[in-house]
Amino acid sequence: MTVLREQLKEIVELVNLVPEQFKAQCFELLLKEAIEVNRPPIELAAKGSKDLDGAAEAGAKNDGVTEVTVRGNDQGGLPTEITLNDLHLKTQRFLQKNNITLARINELFYKENGDIRPLVENYGSTKMAECQIRIALFQAFKNGLPTGEFVTTVEAAKTECIDRKAFDGPNWAKTFKRNVAFFDFDEFASTTDLRLSEEGKQELAGIIQYLS
Repeated sequence: MTVLREQLKEIVELVNLVPEQFKAQCFELLLKEAIEVNRPPIELAAKGSKDLDGAAEAGAKNDGVTEVTVRGNDQGGLPTEITLNDLHLKTQRFLQKNNITLARINELFYKENGDIRPLVENYGSTKMAECQIRIALFQAFKNGLPTGEFVTTVEAAKTECIDRKAFDGPNWAKTFKRNVAFFDFDEFASTTDLRLSEEGKQELAGIIQYLS
């Protein structure tokens, strides 16, 4: 039990590093693994006796040497907070220039299995046109966190707008053409890259401050 108590302290410390919405799941998974590891040998033997018998039989055919491999639970990548090491130098400069802290970034995004993913559930506007632009800005920002290039595509923005029920088909192109100052493109089409202009980055910075 002493070992488990020490592990429990470590588990609590690890869970405190995880975003709030994932803490309960993370604690449950780590505690389950710790209990499994510390289960008495006799219980483990009873649970896996057939596997061990099979391994012993196979070992007897291999010069009397028995090799038993114990596999731990495969938890996969747990959600973690974003660190400065995850951010491109250009992105770090953007944050410094606009007084955006890493804590604010972690209110809007998290990292899982090496990918940066959004936490934003809504973009703080009930106006469909405004939501569409904000979705494009945030997509470009998410893509730029590790690369320093704040860019997305029309198709990617359209897909998320549809998923979030913020897609206004008849006015889709008009909305982006009216807000062309936020992006660097010559002609709006389904294949257009939406790269943020300096004005677009300033608009983005204001939205980040507002949402976080």
